[in-house]
Amino acid sequence: MTEPRKATGGPMDDEFWRRAEEKADAGLDPSRLRRRVGRPTLGEEAAGLTAGRLPPEIRRALDKRARSTSARARSSAAR
Repeated sequence: MTEPRKATGGPMDDEFWRRAEEKADAGLDPSRLRRRVGRPTLGEEAAGLTAGRLPPEIRRALDKRARSTSARARSSAAR
């Protein structure tokens, strides 16, 4: 198994873990948090994920649409 590497490609040596431990012990500064960019909301509140059952003919049509577009997945084609 290969050694774990940092995102920069450097090794995760003892110095890396010492600094990581110091940062963790210092705690989280909420002022440094930023909102992550993602899918926009569908309304005032966060939308819930809902699984649904599709009849075979609709599922086949959805699969055909996914193959004919760049969506490649049912969920993307359904949007």
